[in-house]
Amino acid sequence: MQIEVSYRDYPNFKIEFWGSAIKSGVNVVAGFRESLIGKHIKDRSTQIRSLIFPDRTKLTMTSASLEGQMLNASTYEGISVHHFNLTCNTLEYSSLNSKFTVQLDQREQDGETGTFEITADGLLFYNVYTEMEARKKIEKRVPLGK
Repeated sequence: MQIEVSYRDYPNFKIEFWGSAIKSGVNVVAGFRESLIGKHIKDRSTQIRSLIFPDRTKLTMTSASLEGQMLNASTYEGISVHHFNLTCNTLEYSSLNSKFTVQLDQREQDGETGTFEITADGLLFYNVYTEMEARKKIEKRVPLGK
């Protein structure tokens, strides 16, 4: 069980958030392991994980615990926000209101946050900060893979 992320400007790019947890005797998506282009590179270090794309689109995923069920995912892209409840596979809200999008983005913690850049030699994937309290980012660049 996994979530796969790709990027249109780099066709060979793929990050996978995988791993499952047991809830009420059923396997559910937990996504606590991460692979870059098929190679396991790390395990999640917080229950919140965000990925920022080069165009500033952000995907934020929240889990019940470090290895627990993935509860929800939010995407922020320009003026739009979409929030998915992953426990019942439901789009809970979607908006094209820029003020609402900014308010939600500022209120939601990003947790462990990574990004990637496309270079002449390929792609670099790295963490840029951790935010466990809204608007309090601890900046630290950590290379994860290329």
